[in-house]
Amino acid sequence: MNPQRGWTLSSSPLYTPHSFCSGTMPCFPPLCLPVRRYVRGLFKRGGIPASGASSNLEGSSPSEGPEATKRNSVAGKGEAVSLVCGFCWDTGLFAPGPFQKAWNAQLAYTGFTYSTTWSQVQLSSEGGCHWCKLLLAARTEAVAQETLEVTVGFRTLRLLIGDTPHSMYYVSADPEDPAAAVIVSRPPIVKLNSPTTHSLATNCLTDCIRKHPRCPAPHTPTLPTRVIDCADPSKPVLHLSNGERAPYLALSYVRGVQDLLATTTKNIDTFLHGIEVGRIPQTIKDAINTAHAHGVRYLWVDSLCILQDSEADRVREISEIRAIYRNAYFTIVAASSHNVNEGFLHDRQASPLDVVLPFRCPDGQVGTMSLSPVWRQYDGSTEPINQRGWCLQERLLSPRALVYASHTLQYQCRTSTYNVGNAVCGPIVGQRLPDLLYRADAEPPTKLSTSDLNTLRWAWVEVVGEYTRRAVSEPGDKLVAFAGIADLFHRVWQSDYLAGLWRATLVQDLLWYKNFETRFPRPAGYRAPSWSWAAIDGHVLAATMDDRLAMDDSSSCDVETCEIVSCEATAATPTVPFGGVSAGTLHLRAVILEAIWNPDSAMPDLYLQPPSHGPSDSPVEPVYIGCAYPDSEEEMQDVFAVPMLWNTSAQYAAGLIVAPTEENGKYRRLGYFHSPEDALVGLTWMTGREMQDIVLV
Repeated sequence: MNPQRGWTLSSSPLYTPHSFCSGTMPCFPPLCLPVRRYVRGLFKRGGIPASGASSNLEGSSPSEGPEATKRNSVAGKGEAVSLVCGFCWDTGLFAPGPFQKAWNAQLAYTGFTYSTTWSQVQLSSEGGCHWCKLLLAARTEAVAQETLEVTVGFRTLRLLIGDTPHSMYYVSADPEDPAAAVIVSRPPIVKLNSPTTHSLATNCLTDCIRKHPRCPAPHTPTLPTRVIDCADPSKPVLHLSNGERAPYLALSYVRGVQDLLATTTKNIDTFLHGIEVGRIPQTIKDAINTAHAHGVRYLWVDSLCILQDSEADRVREISEIRAIYRNAYFTIVAASSHNVNEGFLHDRQASPLDVVLPFRCPDGQVGTMSLSPVWRQYDGSTEPINQRGWCLQERLLSPRALVYASHTLQYQCRTSTYNVGNAVCGPIVGQRLPDLLYRADAEPPTKLSTSDLNTLRWAWVEVVGEYTRRAVSEPGDKLVAFAGIADLFHRVWQSDYLAGLWRATLVQDLLWYKNFETRFPRPAGYRAPSWSWAAIDGHVLAATMDDRLAMDDSSSCDVETCEIVSCEATAATPTVPFGGVSAGTLHLRAVILEAIWNPDSAMPDLYLQPPSHGPSDSPVEPVYIGCAYPDSEEEMQDVFAVPMLWNTSAQYAAGLIVAPTEENGKYRRLGYFHSPEDALVGLTWMTGREMQDIVLV
């Protein structure tokens, strides 16, 4: 995604010790996932002594024999040397000269080149050679010839088979390995509850505070109404803050269970004297221990810090969610836990995909390096926490976070996201909003430039898309679980918030639509007016972003729109203006035309209903006017088309599909449509039609 359009690509800046991503990396088959940055700075450069002449291996092939005995007799090197076959160690890539040539390669896909055959690679692979196993795994059906030419370079470890760039690998070394003096990247940390890991995480926090100008400096905030006192993890206590100021952490997690230990009006007095550790779910227990390990006394957890049986308390505390996560020293993100009983401090498993190979050090020692395939790096989109709607705002509002992922521990801030401990980490997309949204509350609103407005616009569209992809366990919380993000945008945008839409961009916002991937039944209970994306379930694209319908200062005067007479949304709770709504009405003056569609189709079409004729009249074919996007599974066939925005020059329009409600004179939204790309009728179907008053609820 374009960094100017909201979400950004995370990579560590080159001056931090965690950095290894830079530049633009091409994507070659079978490299299927887009990798947008080269790894640079993996190594502290140093010449490798050429203890042997560089071999010209054209036409050579690996073979087993006496070399294996000689290989394993090298004092102090046997374990590393035994990882490859005799050919690879004595003559091939891992011989001194070839290794130096591959190491010193500066250009992409250059380095040491040699020839062999697939049958010999197969033989050595069966004999236990890790490098030949890697080559064999890289073979595809497209590689039919028996002889292969292999080129290897170490800018990242790049593999070229023939003339085709084939594979890339991130390179790392264990901290105790001799190769660690040269290779600065480490394998991902798997022991997440060790003192070493806590220390490394603290280093990340310290580096961020000292070196990241984009990240806010920590301060001593007013504590939330209630917090957990973690001074003694074996005896946690619920603490009433009474306006006290002190650092605290917040927890973001997936509940995932119904029977959850919670603070209520009945047990709060007991919890103020102590919470029995044996009753605390493992995730919360791990969070208490993490806070204590980092020297932070207080922790905020929703289930224990909000009175779960008091609607008034819940409303009051939810209205403070933006401040709670924004003011936390950092947020603990239990990303990999499916429910609150799983915890997050258990050891992780090392990646079975990593390949361990020998590494010739400049001082003559032989260490080992691990190769991690670039195209098979961690994808956080599958983590349980990234399926939960509430957790999106918790992540985006937090200035800093320790993310306990399924493979390792990550550090995230407003500057970067990376694995703790200098560990190998692929590019991470998303997770941050534009900097201008995070200005201090005390700063007065300023007039936004066109560029700022466009940046905010793209950010809003993308964050709504990400949020609606997630699930909210209580349907009535659809807008409530998004309120903190809406509040964040409102403080900069300074526009009225209307059940998930903004008055300043209302025409475009009304043109949200569902993609074709999934459709769900329309929710039975009311949670938003039909013209709001919050009224339905499933992934939503928050507005039409077609340049032909742009309405910014640079847009063509050929873009026209219907008239919005009024639009109002009534907050369900006045003290939570960005939360749920109890009612909403949209009054338009627009063209409305009787239409028909086929909503059960995978890609429905929209037609104008032909006029009725007598028996003697010849039939009239319906007029095809657009591609339709149903909001949900609907039974209605007879509908109305309401063009909202159109370009007379491009002959292109977009609008809403509506149907009458049981309440006389009012309509509800059923879907979205836009003109087809190859429409022959242009806009003749709507030109000259009289505008009418339309009320949508």
